[in-house]
Amino acid sequence: PRAEERLRALFDARLLVSDEAGSRLAFDREATREIAYMRMTSARRRQLHTRVGRVMQARASAGSPVAPEVLAWHLARSDAPAEALAPLVEASRRALGHGRPRLALSHAEQAARIARAHRPVALPEVQRALGDAMLAMGRGDLAVEAFASIGDPALTVELAAALVAAGFARDALDAVKDHPGAMAAAVRARALSQLGDPGAGRAHQAALAAAGTEEESARALRFYGADLARDDRFPEAVEVLEAAVATAQRAGDPAGRAEAVDLLGSVLGLLGELDRAVTAHRSALVIREVLGQPDGIAATLRRLGRAESRRGEGGRALGHLVAARALLRDAGLESRMSRIEVELAEVRWRRGEPDHARRHLAATTELTGRALARHALLTAMLAGPAEAALAARKSVEACVRDRWRSGAAVSSALLAFIEQDPTLVAAALADLETIGHAEFAALARRWLEALTDNEPTEEIDVEVG
Repeated sequence: PRAEERLRALFDARLLVSDEAGSRLAFDREATREIAYMRMTSARRRQLHTRVGRVMQARASAGSPVAPEVLAWHLARSDAPAEALAPLVEASRRALGHGRPRLALSHAEQAARIARAHRPVALPEVQRALGDAMLAMGRGDLAVEAFASIGDPALTVELAAALVAAGFARDALDAVKDHPGAMAAAVRARALSQLGDPGAGRAHQAALAAAGTEEESARALRFYGADLARDDRFPEAVEVLEAAVATAQRAGDPAGRAEAVDLLGSVLGLLGELDRAVTAHRSALVIREVLGQPDGIAATLRRLGRAESRRGEGGRALGHLVAARALLRDAGLESRMSRIEVELAEVRWRRGEPDHARRHLAATTELTGRALARHALLTAMLAGPAEAALAARKSVEACVRDRWRSGAAVSSALLAFIEQDPTLVAAALADLETIGHAEFAALARRWLEALTDNEPTEEIDVEVG
C-alpha cells in the first residue's frame, strides 16, 4: 500500500507516466530520472541494478527475449559486474552483425575492463570480440594486439584471413607461417600474391590441393581468382572464379558464393562484358541483402556502380556509390570511405565532370595499394596542360609500385600521348590489348588515332572524360 501511495503521488505530480496499457512506467523526462538516480547512494544503486538484472536473467532463462546490451548495462553496475561479460560479448557480436562496429567496439572495451578487474580468466573470449571489432573498424594493427594473447591456432588463421583481406599481407603471412591446413595455405598464397612473391602461384596450387571440403575448395578458388584478377590475368581469373561460384553453390555457402559472383562481375566488367558484369553484381547484391551484411552490400554497390558507369549509366552509378558511402558511414567504417571517393571521382570523370571529380579526389585520406594507384591515374587524367606530363609520370610510378600492369600501361600511353609519341602509345596499346582491359585499350586507341590522324602541334588536348 505504501508503494502504491508513493506511485500515485508521483503520477499526481506528473513525474511518472505510463503507456496506454499501464504495463510500463517511466519518468516524464530524462532529467527527472537522472536526478532521482543521483540522489541514491552507490550501494542502493548497485542493489537495484542487481535486482533488475536477476529479473531479466530469469526471463531470459524462461525463453523471453532480453536485449543483451540492456542486461549488460544493469549487471555491469550491479553487485556482480563479472556477470555482465557474457551479455556484453553477445551485444558486441550483435552490433557487428548489424554493421555497427563502433558500437561493437564500445561493448567489447567495456567487457575487457570488467574482465581485467573481476574475471581475468574470461579475457581470451573478450579479446576475441575486441579483435573482431577492431578488424571491422579497419584497424588490423590493433586487432593483432587483441588476438596476440589468446594463443588459439585456429583463431590465428582466422585472424590472418581477415588481415590479408584488409591489405595487411605481411602481418597475415607472419601469422600463418608455421600453420598447417587448407585455410592457412589459402591465406599464405594470397599474402604472397599481394607481396608480389614469385612463389604465389605455386602457393595457390598448394592451397587447392590442401582443400578437404567443398567450402575450403571454394575459398581457395576465390582467393586464387581474386589474385589472378589483381595481376591482370583476366581470362584465367574468369575461369577460376566461375569454378569458385559453382563450388560455393555445392557447398551451401551463400556468403562465399556472393563474394565469388561479385569478383567475377568485376573481371567481366574489365573485359568489357558489361551486361554480364551488371547481372553478376545484382545477383551478389540479392544474396548479401538476404544475409544482412552492410559491409558486403557496400562492396557490391561499389562494384555495381563501376560497371554501370562503364556502361554509360552514370546517374545510376552515382546513386549506388552514394548509398554505399552512407552504409559505411552508418556502420562506423570511415576507414573505407576514401575508396568510395575514388570510385565517385572515376564516375564523374567518365561523365565529363572534372571539377566534381577533383573534389572527390581531394576528399580522400590514407589511401594505400591499388586505391592509391587509381587516385594517381585519375589525377593524371584530370590534370591541366601544364601539369599533365608530371602527373602522368607520377601515375606510372604509382602503378608500377603497386604492380598494376594495366594501370602502368595506360599511364604510359597517356604520357606518350602528351609527349606526342605515337610509337610508345602503340606499344602501350598492344600491351593493353594483350591484357584484355577493354576501357584502357579504348583510351589508348583514341589517343593513338588522335596522334596519327592529325599533324603534331605545340599542345594537344588531353580529353579523356
